[in-house]
Amino acid sequence: MVLLLLITAATSFITCRSHSLYLDTLKRRTAAIFVSILFVTALSFFINFRIGTLISHDNLPVKLSGFIARIEHVEKKRYNSDLYFTYEVRPGFQVKGILTYSGTSEIRPGSIIAVHKPVSRTDVNENGYLLRLKRQGVNFRGTVDDTEISIMDRGRETFRRSLQESAIKKITDVFPRPVSALLVAIYFGDTSYLEKKIITHFIDAGTLHLLAASGMNIALVASIPLLLLVPAGIGKRKSVFISAAVTAFYLLITDMPVSLVRAAAMYMFMTAAIFLSREKNPFNSLYLAGSLIILLQPWELFNPGFQLSFGATAGILFFYKKYRESMKNFPSMIGRSLAVTFAAQLAAYPLIYLHLEQFNPAGFITN
Repeated sequence: MVLLLLITAATSFITCRSHSLYLDTLKRRTAAIFVSILFVTALSFFINFRIGTLISHDNLPVKLSGFIARIEHVEKKRYNSDLYFTYEVRPGFQVKGILTYSGTSEIRPGSIIAVHKPVSRTDVNENGYLLRLKRQGVNFRGTVDDTEISIMDRGRETFRRSLQESAIKKITDVFPRPVSALLVAIYFGDTSYLEKKIITHFIDAGTLHLLAASGMNIALVASIPLLLLVPAGIGKRKSVFISAAVTAFYLLITDMPVSLVRAAAMYMFMTAAIFLSREKNPFNSLYLAGSLIILLQPWELFNPGFQLSFGATAGILFFYKKYRESMKNFPSMIGRSLAVTFAAQLAAYPLIYLHLEQFNPAGFITN
């Protein structure tokens, strides 16, 4: 919430500065500040209401026994899979849960399964992971194997999933492990193919964010159509529109991690500014992207990935110019790289220490 308030304050200040022609009186500036505060207050109440509703135990059974569940999402891991399910306890009242599945059957979103063992309600006092699940409305958790479930309907493979699997298969066919696993993690945000020791090495080096699909991916995907179409004589507006469409398609075939959604949303907002002939303001784009994600999935505000993604980006927007000016005697490429690294790390390190209780100075060098 503090991060949201800081971004809002900065966005309001910069917007007022960039539109000083229209906010030339105290009355108009006061009105702009009042509207910003009103919006943040409304958003805060919305988040508290949604989260409070999701984690409430009212009318929830202590455990589910002998029930039929619909699989909404499958999160594959190296040795098992997390099956996110919904179950209608009574007409009009559904509950959400997660089953850690260690069997060999193929279960995809849309499958209907019968669960033959009790699944207990989670206790948020056990650990932070369960609290994060409850903020998403996931109130039940259990483990199952092939002997404890029956697959009644395997569902249909979605177009999006078929694209994902086709792209991942081509990568794994061309590149050996662990290179293929790294590429899948970087391009699609899926770390299930990586060995745990590799992830640990990235954490120790302070470079875990390199495994997250983020702004670098969007920059690469969005720039390819522009580099090909603009020199070919295609108009700037048409090229930007095609670039935005390609970016949206790329987002579709990934697992949509919050860092990638943030970068894609910022690019879409800046694209909209071009078509509407408005001044591009990266602070506004960042703020709008964060607001959009929070409105759709308010629990993401408490997700370390959300905080690190938006925090590091805000750090670059706030501090890059200051660091760049202080390094004007460095060669241009080195100065820019160091300025981006220092600006991002300045905002990210407090969050990394808060969530992981780690401080690795080597991260300034490795990044």
